[in-house]
Amino acid sequence: MKKAEFPEHFSGNGPSVRLILLLARIWAPARPAWKGTHMATAECRAEWRAQRRASQISYPGRVDGLDRLDQFDLGRHGDRHEREFWPLLSGRFPSYEILWRRLIVPLTLRIDPNITASPERWIRLRPGIPERYEKASMAHYSVFYFLGRAVKRFAEEKTALDYPEDVLFLLDSVGDNFQRFLLVMNKLGGDCGQKIFDASIDQFPKGFDPFREISDYRDTFLHNTVIGRGVGVDKTFIPRWNPDKGLSPLERAKRSWSAAEQLQPADQVTTSDLLERLIEDVCRTLESSWQQALAAATRQPFQQKMLKATGLEDYLPLEIPAASLEWVQPAGFSGLGSNTTFVVPPASGEYSAKRSEPGDNE
Repeated sequence: MKKAEFPEHFSGNGPSVRLILLLARIWAPARPAWKGTHMATAECRAEWRAQRRASQISYPGRVDGLDRLDQFDLGRHGDRHEREFWPLLSGRFPSYEILWRRLIVPLTLRIDPNITASPERWIRLRPGIPERYEKASMAHYSVFYFLGRAVKRFAEEKTALDYPEDVLFLLDSVGDNFQRFLLVMNKLGGDCGQKIFDASIDQFPKGFDPFREISDYRDTFLHNTVIGRGVGVDKTFIPRWNPDKGLSPLERAKRSWSAAEQLQPADQVTTSDLLERLIEDVCRTLESSWQQALAAATRQPFQQKMLKATGLEDYLPLEIPAASLEWVQPAGFSGLGSNTTFVVPPASGEYSAKRSEPGDNE
């Protein structure tokens, strides 16, 4: 708050004057304790001003213009998979994009003023990014990738409903990478004295609904003979899950096809209802955890540690290159359009290095 100012000729000692002076003391910025001197010296005032500037720079969301990262849009500036899946997930998992802007984008060449020379590389991590931050980027991206694939597969309706294991496998991969994200974010938080997630993450998937249910379904479909399932008019039924294995229809159905056929209607669920519920529950759990991570990543200690550890301070004050914001990766570009792919130089006499990947022209 702005320090109160009084005219030089102001004087007096009445109650109103004492009240104003008291308020001025409350409103004035905190000043350091000085040994054996007063704030009257120019040296003391200069040091106080320097401390004030430092505190303002380290204030969350105001670290020398980090709010400028909000100019990035996942639908335009993400890699090709992020741009493909964002329309499917933006309404269910909005905090992914916000944390992507504040934590992931600063790790990449998107903030490098020299990006205009090679815009196809802008989605890549900057050289020298510490492994812990790279692992956070990988887990963050992988959760989104597998979730996007699961939602897209479910949207294909008929095929997904006849073969629910396809979606269940993808959702289980979401859970695997979600656990990695929780662990690495806690390590990054620990580096600056913060605890982002509590000890319950060590019991994953317990306490993180619906990932225990997804894991049990995935194991049943993957590690057993093809499980019996019911069919109706445009519907496929599979056994319901229960956390108590002794009461779980899914456990009974694993024994034999005849055991699955003897299940009561109440012990079965349509693949449509099951997959839709699981996807909604997964998105709800992820959104909640991403909000926790975002709250930590925008606090002063986390930002200050990130500035030094990742070399981000060398780019301050941030001046986002116009090419980064205006350039949109064209369809049909090479494999560099994805965070996870890279060009392998052709052997002598082989096809040119310029190539397209499946899905690039979609």
